[in-house]
Amino acid sequence: MKNVFSKNYIKVCPNPLEGQLEKRWQGIDKYCNRKDVDISDLVMMAFGLNVREQFKNDFVSIFQDIDMRFQDNSLRELSILSSICLMKLMQLESLKVTIAVSVMCLSHYNLEILVPELVTEAFECFFQTSSELREKEIKCKTYATKSTDEFIKLSEGLTTLDDTGIQSLSKSLLELNKNFKLINVNQTNIKEKLDILSEDSDILSWITGSWSNELNKSISKTTAPLNIALILGKELADLVKVCPGPFAFEGFLEKMLSNCKSDTKSYSLVKIIDSLDNDKKMSILKDYPVNLSLQSNTPLLISINCALEANMPDVWKSTASNKLSFNVELVENTILEWAKMIYLECILEKLEGCE
Repeated sequence: MKNVFSKNYIKVCPNPLEGQLEKRWQGIDKYCNRKDVDISDLVMMAFGLNVREQFKNDFVSIFQDIDMRFQDNSLRELSILSSICLMKLMQLESLKVTIAVSVMCLSHYNLEILVPELVTEAFECFFQTSSELREKEIKCKTYATKSTDEFIKLSEGLTTLDDTGIQSLSKSLLELNKNFKLINVNQTNIKEKLDILSEDSDILSWITGSWSNELNKSISKTTAPLNIALILGKELADLVKVCPGPFAFEGFLEKMLSNCKSDTKSYSLVKIIDSLDNDKKMSILKDYPVNLSLQSNTPLLISINCALEANMPDVWKSTASNKLSFNVELVENTILEWAKMIYLECILEKLEGCE
């Protein structure tokens, strides 16, 4: 990790002062060791986008407390520091998937990333976690009935609670408690596996039937992919029961889109949003609402929200561009890429809802 940091830091500071790299690393450690970290703003800062002033001031103060020479207006340096923080935090089991999906959500908007290793690691983390979900073997330990039988026998024979009786009862209760914990672990493992099997079954049915649950109709060669790409991405996310979802999500979306008219053209973010009528926009936000004051790394969901609020095609673009701090009219992607991106944003919403 330190090698990645030093290699990329010279992009913004070719000749660091003595001790400067070590002080920056101390600041990274200090932030990552905090109880509460702000993933959304860290990701936005890593991609060079605007962040909340409160977050920026708080983040900068950590480095200024260590080194008074640290400048709060060095946006490129802040981008590198936040990127390394994210890579370090991605090593934590509790945060790795949320960080990976957050980074992936902004990875197709032609945004500069000074630490490309962050994006690479995010994709690797996502796909590794997804594949491991299906490969994980259920390990259920056997419940030992001996302690239960002994407890029943002891309870029936107790007439007074002397020291010997209390010790025997306490021992039996401790053994019973161990077994109940064992049962709980078994139930959790089985439930997760059943959820994954149910998820796979639902996705298979969705693909085989080529049926849009959202539109309540089949997908056919008369269906324009432009009008359904975001809907399909949202529908696949609906079927996910265990995040981050299936490893082959791109293949599933490609398969569903292959039932539509052939369309290999690229479309702007504006075009893909305006292809949805208000009912479809509201349906997406109903299941995946966004908090505009806190969250800015879900560009499609935010754009849908802006479009609904403005209710005028030429008005919402500037609002969304201002909120996202990049020009939404300049971003173009294929139909499949847009479907994948809305899927990831919906998965991120599910992950954040579980925190």
